Amino acid sequence: MAARPSAPPPPGAWPRPPGAPARTSRLAIAALVTGLLGMVPVATGLAIGALVRTGRRGERGRGLAVGGLVASAAWVVAGVVGLVKRPMLPPR
Repeated sequence: MAARPSAPPPPGAWPRPPGAPARTSRLAIAALVTGLLGMVPVATGLAIGALVRTGRRGERGRGLAVGGLVASAAWVVAGVVGLVKRPMLPPR
């Protein structure tokens, strides 16, 4: 039984030469930056995309994507705490 040739990798995902360092995902970097700036919906989408891409393409940056999600979660928690703990102003 002859082995079937596997399908070529998707465009842009060609294997890197031996010894070459893996590229850091630009989506992961953008996820971290937007997460730190408090752009929660954008950071969440970028981080999910980066996690998927790093898994499929073998790129680096998984920790950056997770950092973007954590930073976004911190902004959400800070916002909820700020809404709950704000002083109640007397009616005018």
